Amino acid sequence: MNKVPGFEAWTPVSENHTQTAITAEVWNRRITLDRSMLPTSIQVGGRELLHGPITLNADFSGKAGEWGAHRVIATEQTPERVRYSVAQSTENLIVNADVSLEFDGFLRVDLSLIPFWSFDPDNVPRLTGLSMDIPIRRACAPLFHFWPNCESGVCLSGKVLNSFALPPEGLTLPFKPYLWSGWEEGGLGICCESDRGFELDDPARCVTVSVHDDFVNLHLALLDHTPADWAGRADAWGNNVNPISFSFGFQPTPVKPFPNANLQNWRAFHLYDVQHSTIFDPPKGDGSTMLEQIAASGANWLILHEDWTVIQNYGLPRDESEFRAFVQAAHRLGLRVMVYFGYEVSSLFPGFAGVCGDYLNKNTRGNFVGGWQREPMQRDFTVCYHGGYSDVMLKRVCHAMDDYGVDGIYTDGTYVPWECANEAHGCGWRDARGTLHEVYPIFAVREHVKKLYRAVHARGGVVDTHQSSCCLMATLAFADSYFDGENIQGFISEDIRRMRMDVFRAEFLGRNMGIPCNFISYTNQGFDMKMILGFTLVNGMLPRANRMADLPVMAAVWRILDDFGTQEAQWHPYYQNPPVRADHGWVSYYQKDDALLLFLYCSDPEVSAVTVTLNGDYTSARECLDPAVQPQQNGTQLVVPVQFAHVRIVEVRR
Repeated sequence: MNKVPGFEAWTPVSENHTQTAITAEVWNRRITLDRSMLPTSIQVGGRELLHGPITLNADFSGKAGEWGAHRVIATEQTPERVRYSVAQSTENLIVNADVSLEFDGFLRVDLSLIPFWSFDPDNVPRLTGLSMDIPIRRACAPLFHFWPNCESGVCLSGKVLNSFALPPEGLTLPFKPYLWSGWEEGGLGICCESDRGFELDDPARCVTVSVHDDFVNLHLALLDHTPADWAGRADAWGNNVNPISFSFGFQPTPVKPFPNANLQNWRAFHLYDVQHSTIFDPPKGDGSTMLEQIAASGANWLILHEDWTVIQNYGLPRDESEFRAFVQAAHRLGLRVMVYFGYEVSSLFPGFAGVCGDYLNKNTRGNFVGGWQREPMQRDFTVCYHGGYSDVMLKRVCHAMDDYGVDGIYTDGTYVPWECANEAHGCGWRDARGTLHEVYPIFAVREHVKKLYRAVHARGGVVDTHQSSCCLMATLAFADSYFDGENIQGFISEDIRRMRMDVFRAEFLGRNMGIPCNFISYTNQGFDMKMILGFTLVNGMLPRANRMADLPVMAAVWRILDDFGTQEAQWHPYYQNPPVRADHGWVSYYQKDDALLLFLYCSDPEVSAVTVTLNGDYTSARECLDPAVQPQQNGTQLVVPVQFAHVRIVEVRR
């Protein structure tokens, strides 16, 4: 099967178009635009997502516009992208669209609206309202995700869960640059960089999600009245009414095949305090060094956090010879090494004073954003990829892989389009009163991470990204895994019951995205790895240890998975209603031949034992992680003693 050069996870775009319709296919997805500039059909794995066409609704003083005069003109056709110019009209309004579809399924639609022009002196704009409706089949839309979870992406709320099961009464939101509606195996993402051009009577009701018998409708309000720039104006040659423009992205998920060996591939130890650790001590051959202990645990990835480099994100270790020797030693022990590259430029960066005005993110007050302090003394400010930093970061990443031999890049925040108003490099927009507004530079970040993905994969490496609740698939598609959950660690550690299963399925499952997720684990007294393993294993994914004290628990889990042979077994998650059921909590399992490996999780503090109904008679049962726990097994019934919110891993055999 043909692959896209540099992006081997995907196949080339194939398309067919006429003067009135476009049909294009990418991996596992088929998108049709039939007499429309917006999708009229979206299929994932042969399953139709849409209940009806996505529509752009134009209102003319209470009269709905009817679109006509449709024309499709192909402008680009390559394995990576197809592109079209599309023309439609209604009443005295023209809409021209620049439509492009890329190999990862990202459909970008840039709309320009402009009234007809004529010599008629009464040629005034008549448009009085504009909106978009995205109807998704209800069976394909039980889960919902949006970003950011509050007014700012740079300063997220630690107490707002922005992923959940859609409530039956629906919901309303102000403008959000990203929305995703879907289920455990797929969905549809919608993105927009800013609310430029939106004119709403009530900005808090920009997005209305309504639940109907057969579908869920995402209603996006764009104009509640005639655009201010058009109101009362006659269009005249030499004094034209300016077009208004909107840019949207649509992307069905999953974006690529989910790896079957997820639980085997991502056994990582994430070391945060690198410079104060003993990780660079050469192995002694007796298993006593930190590096030897991590390798002996069964980990296959060692991830070094930001202080592996003396200049933030510059990729320069304090001792290059020592670092090369360390990487070689890790390889001999069977460990691959991943190093941190984040979202900041340091004041220690060579030439900082001359480039900071271009490279960095600015808010609407004209100030740089971020500013963490590091040793040696430096301040680190948030970068924006609309500026010139993209090529600099790529050069430093390639240097780390080529010169030091590291195997992967851990990117902190790189895939997140932090809001920016730095007009010097093209971010921000001003309204009619001259007030500066921020934009979310989705398209710039997307182009940056595409280049990053290509460069790292060309060197045989992988890209892991931490994205703090931002499951924006336009960028996240070009990562090999994502690392999520930091922003709610304190929230859920205070009360583990806040981590609801619907929250997890919408944001952390990974399968509906096509990308494995690792859960961030900041353990403390009362919030330990066995608790985190409870809600992660039952969802078929792993947390990432970052303390040596937590490594023995993870090592035991990895051994259990290998001993059972989960890579060759069939996965049965609780949300697919398998025949194995628990009377309290959740149970998921692997089945292989005549054996089951059960993951049991119960977050009810009043429950001391859970009864599991099996899918047949079994003769033996044992708790694999805690042998002191004795399950009571009788044919198809299994009674497992539980501890509040702690995982139980039980193997049963016939």
